[in-house]
Amino acid sequence: MKQILFTLTIFLLLSCEKDRSMDTMTGKWFVTTETEEFELTLTQDGRKLSGIAGSINVPTTGNIIGNDVMFSFNIKYPLAKHTYTGTVNADFNFMTGTVTNTADPSVKSWDAHKMSN
Repeated sequence: MKQILFTLTIFLLLSCEKDRSMDTMTGKWFVTTETEEFELTLTQDGRKLSGIAGSINVPTTGNIIGNDVMFSFNIKYPLAKHTYTGTVNADFNFMTGTVTNTADPSVKSWDAHKMSN
């Protein structure tokens, strides 16, 4: 009987543990790089991210797996795809990582904090 109770307790604990990657990234973020700052609005659907970046509302897509995050967008001038990769903290309110773009071979750092609603 103790074995069954122990097994049932372990099962319940494991089934109640939530997948942290399903915490919402949805909301407005303030992104800072070495050369610019902009607002990023994200919507999370499972592991997929979509939204808009900057004051000209550039379409943005990405994904999140665990605490690893990636999002990218294309800008027209100079023509370049910007790809942001990094991690989000356990509270899902701060991100940090590196950014690359197809017009510039250098890698820059970035961070972002979630803005209050």
